Amino acid sequence: MAKYCPSCGTQNDDQARFCINCGTGIERNPTNPITQAPVSTSSMGAASHAPPMYADNASMVRTQPIQDPLMASMQKSVGLAVVLSFLIPGLGQIYAGKTGRGLAFLVGFFIGLLFFLPGVIIWIFGMIDANNIAKRYNEFVLTYGRPPQSYEY
Repeated sequence: MAKYCPSCGTQNDDQARFCINCGTGIERNPTNPITQAPVSTSSMGAASHAPPMYADNASMVRTQPIQDPLMASMQKSVGLAVVLSFLIPGLGQIYAGKTGRGLAFLVGFFIGLLFFLPGVIIWIFGMIDANNIAKRYNEFVLTYGRPPQSYEY
């Protein structure tokens, strides 16, 4: 059964301790939670998801998403990962904790440069991959509240 963030209403993993969207702590055993996101309809008839309400009707909605400063310091900058891979292929992967993968991109890039086009393709794919790896790293940090080991994301 999925958990919903009390702050922003985002659906999270069952084991999640923090919201993957806003970083708010998710209570493990809330008193009588509603496990499905409430659906409200606007005047246009379109359904929109609202943050969950608890059975005692106490709203857990915050006006500002609160993110633990420690969580922010554990996250990796997605933009920096892409820029590093732009400058040196594979460096974005190394920055995000995937050293072997980064070295493989670097070696593949130089081998691919012998034929030019494969090197350019590897370089572009490396930037996209660095973006995805940094996002997965950050999602793991927000979900489990700790930096992942290299095999965990």
